This record gives sequence, structure tokens and C-alpha cells, in this order.
Amino acid sequence: NAFEAEQAIKRRLLPVAKDEAGLEAHFLLQHVGVDGAFCRVSEQTLTEIEPLLLRRLAGEPLPYVLGEWTFFGLPMLVNRSVLIPRPDTECLVEAALPIANGKRVLDLCCGSDCIGIALAKFAGAVVTASDVSAEALTVAKSNAARNDVSMRFVESDLFDNISESFDLIV
Repeated sequence: NAFEAEQAIKRRLLPVAKDEAGLEAHFLLQHVGVDGAFCRVSEQTLTEIEPLLLRRLAGEPLPYVLGEWTFFGLPMLVNRSVLIPRPDTECLVEAALPIANGKRVLDLCCGSDCIGIALAKFAGAVVTASDVSAEALTVAKSNAARNDVSMRFVESDLFDNISESFDLIV
């Protein structure tokens, strides 16, 4: 059952995940469709999870292994082209929400664009997202579409390709 599988995966993850091993085991199982302690876990599911587990055991961060992470309650695609959204960055969004309400916002060096997307989604901000990395902008565009927000994207090294003014820069 899923509980036994989770415990076995947790034991394997202990060297790299330490105190988070149980939580990471749960996320890995959830990622392959196992949700609930009493679900049956097939051999096919265990085969499916093994390469993900090996990547994590090799030291790759769990969000990159999963290819997604949650930020401010929103699903975000992540890969090595972008930084992993962190819970402490959610404090920035919380502080900016009342300021960004309906305003023009520049998410400078946006990466996955988790900040800009959250501000567009929850404050109705008109967001321009910029990054020097075309690969990061590809991820950001996917995340905007995934979270049903519309925004402008600019490939720019800081302000090089940005000429308009904004009410807020994050």
C-alpha cells in the first residue's frame, strides 16, 4: 500500500532530504498519482518513481525532479533555467499585493515569473515580466498560460530593453 511505499522511499531519501524525507516521499508518490495512505501502489508506479528518486538521491532539488512547485497557491513549472520559488518570497507578494492593485508592475529578472503571476492573478496588476534568459522567459510564459494570466514579456538585461515607466518594480 501507499503508506508502506512512502515509508520505504522516506528511508532511501533520509541521506539527502533529512527531516524533509517523509514530506518528499509523499510529494514523489503524489506526483506519480498516488494520493492517500491506503491506495494500492503497483509495480508500474514503483518503476515510474525510481528514476525520479535516483535524481533526488543524486542531490537534484525536489522541485526540479518534479518539474513543478507551488508558489502562493499557484502551480509553477520549474527547471534549471529558473530559481525554485521559495516560501520566503511569498512575503514579498504579500507586501506588494495592496500596492500592486490594478497598477503597472515590472517583474525584473522574473525567472519563473511566480511573483508577477501572483500579482496579476490576485491584485489585477498589469505585469511586464523581463529576464535576460530566453530559457527563463519560456518557463515564465508557460506559467502565465498555466495560471490563466495575461502579461507582456521582454528579454532584457535589467533595463536595457525597457523604456516605459511602472508603478512598482519587483
